[in-house]
Amino acid sequence: MKTLPLFVLQCISINQVAASAKIFDMLEYICHVNYLPLALTWMSDRRILRLEKSACYLNDSTMVEFMEACGEHHLEEGKGVAGKALQSNSMYFVSDISKLDVKDYPFIFEAWDFGLRGVVAIKLESVYVSSIDYVVEFFLPLEMKGISGQRLLINEITNILQKNSRNSWKVCTQELNGFNISSEVEVTMEEVGTSNIRPAAISDSPPLALSEIGSLNSSQIRELCNIFMPTGDGVEVPEAHDQVLDTLHLLCMQL
Repeated sequence: MKTLPLFVLQCISINQVAASAKIFDMLEYICHVNYLPLALTWMSDRRILRLEKSACYLNDSTMVEFMEACGEHHLEEGKGVAGKALQSNSMYFVSDISKLDVKDYPFIFEAWDFGLRGVVAIKLESVYVSSIDYVVEFFLPLEMKGISGQRLLINEITNILQKNSRNSWKVCTQELNGFNISSEVEVTMEEVGTSNIRPAAISDSPPLALSEIGSLNSSQIRELCNIFMPTGDGVEVPEAHDQVLDTLHLLCMQL
């Protein structure tokens, strides 16, 4: 087997360090803007994923043990959310990983311990080093349970990635797939921006049409925020409003 010259190996190493630094910066920004607890970066080596800790970001320091647990094992192609993204050469989304089996998500017990739910993994194909690809894995806010709010947030994440990766990576977002188990929903990228996608567990008649929220002005959104998201103590909102609450949560942060 032919060995690469030393200067070539050194250049590859320097490129990897630079790539990790840039990915870290993007993940830091995305986590801060969208209140994500953490984001992981996996590096692909012969279709095996290993955690690149220098490119991971913890917005919630209590998640460090979860990151360490992920770093103890390599992921084969097709295993875990990141492995599915690598296998499909695209995006892979699970609205609630707590419902998965250990064979589908090797870190399920740690996910239970930390209350993690929504996860999306996105493959980044390197423009410069064709043999090295990355998969970035974003964990959505713990309180975000409605798939409509998750969908809006994923759109925001992918938009930021695409704007900041043009010169370094191809962001693979052709399809957004979900596990076909535990009442998860399988969707395509074209459907991500629509309002008719919901898991089987959610009623077909939500209390408030999500399509109506998008047409409201800022004053009307603030009024709804005050109604559905009161700041007073002891106020409970029915679980049936999860989709609306998640959508309003995102819109209120942007006002």
